[in-house]
Formats: sequence, structure tokens, C-alpha cells
Amino acid sequence: MELVLVMKVALNVGIVTVVILGAIALYAVFTGNPIQEIGFGKDQKIKFGEKKPTIVNPKMPGNEPISEEFIKEGASVQVVPARDFEWACKGQTTEQYNLVGPGGDNRYSSEGLMLPSAPFCSLIGRVGEGQWHNLGANSTFTSDRSGKLYLTANDRPPETCELDNKSECYSDNIGTDSASVTVKVNN
Repeated sequence: MELVLVMKVALNVGIVTVVILGAIALYAVFTGNPIQEIGFGKDQKIKFGEKKPTIVNPKMPGNEPISEEFIKEGASVQVVPARDFEWACKGQTTEQYNLVGPGGDNRYSSEGLMLPSAPFCSLIGRVGEGQWHNLGANSTFTSDRSGKLYLTANDRPPETCELDNKSECYSDNIGTDSASVTVKVNN
């Protein structure tokens, strides 16, 4: 008889826990306000809203969003590159490819780049058709538009590319598996 009572109590605790977690998840979905973490006892936490890293393609001149997540105007967007983030953009020289981090390479002219105020081959991003932001190693910016997040390498877009094949300024860039970022959005 006692075993049956213990099993009923355990079943009820399990059901209550599932109901509570389901209610929390529904709250986050319907309000758009994700709950970051919940503590259950000493040092035990369930984390919500964490995303796995996304690889950024430096061959795309900013015309493909990195995710389907819609970001609202005025949202805080944080882009954190992986610690070992590397990629390369070939400068207009005969040098071999030089892998650089998200801060880019200051040895080249910034004239004609997608974002002239940022170094060549640095990580840049924007939301929707908003302004490009120099992201570098770890950057938070406020979205000036609503839309999806676009990330790319700071290179010459087709309209300012001096090569015969206008898309070649981006097509010769090299990405690596380590060129990944984690994005946190606070809508």
C-alpha cells in the first residue's frame, strides 16, 4: 500500500513539473520574452533561449540572412564570434590568403568596402535593410530596422568591385568551420 502511495506522489510531482515547464515555455512563446534560466535547487539551472553557433559565410555579400528569426526595430543584438574564429578575404595583391579574425585586416584600403569605416575582411552585420555595423570580436548594436540578421565579411560589394567579374570580390573569400558566431537578441 505504501509503495502505491509513493508512486502516486512521484507521478503527481512529475505531472506538476511538466505542467510548470510547459506554462513557462508558452509564456515565452506568446509574450516574445524568453526566460533565460530557471533554478531548481542548488546550482542546477535549465537555460532557455540559448542558440547553437552559426557559421558565417564570407562569400556572401550580405544577401542571405543567417537565420529565419525576425528581429524588431530597437532590439538589442549581440554577436559573439567563436574564440577561434578565422576566415580570409583575398586582398588585391598576389599574397597568399591570410586568415584573420573577426576584426579583419587593416593592411588594405577601406575605400569601396561594404562598410568603409570598418577594416577589410572584418565581421559586419545589419538587420533587414538597415545600416551595416562593424562587429569585430564582440559587439552589441541596436537594430535600426525590423527584419532578419545578415552577417558577412567586409569586402567590396559587386557595385564597387574593380574586377571584370563583379561578384569575384566576394567569391574568392575563404570560410572556415571556426567562422561561427552566437547571436543573442533581446526584442
